[in-house]
Amino acid sequence: MGTWGITAFEDDTALEFYDEFCESNQSVDELQKGIELVLSNKYNMDEMDSLTEGFDEPVRALVYAEIIAKAMGKPSEKYPDNEYHSDMEIKEIEFDSIVDKLSDNLKEKAINAVQKIKVDQNMHLNVLWLESDSYDEWKKYLDGLIVRLN
Repeated sequence: MGTWGITAFEDDTALEFYDEFCESNQSVDELQKGIELVLSNKYNMDEMDSLTEGFDEPVRALVYAEIIAKAMGKPSEKYPDNEYHSDMEIKEIEFDSIVDKLSDNLKEKAINAVQKIKVDQNMHLNVLWLESDSYDEWKKYLDGLIVRLN
């Protein structure tokens, strides 16, 4: 993993997904699709054609959950700041349009997706963290994200 910390924004893949969202039309529908993908998929590392399904999809969902938390006014301490956007030449997210379309249903789905990522040990992302020395810290980070989504 190109990971240097436990949060979604301390991972190369996660930052790529964040950058893609920033450069997209930044729709709430995109956030919902990414979160629903994790909720609807059954992860089984032994049956997957590619382990990226069990890594990329949950990483994207965590980034999207973090975007929702930021829109709710509860950002992560590691959320990309103005300097990040300037250095990377990435446009910032227009949170006004997200806040206007943010539903309680989407917040609940984001919470459920984070819960699933935390407990599904057939998910490649979870297995990678389980094999690390930071598994308990990572789970506490996920618990904190759930609190911020409430």
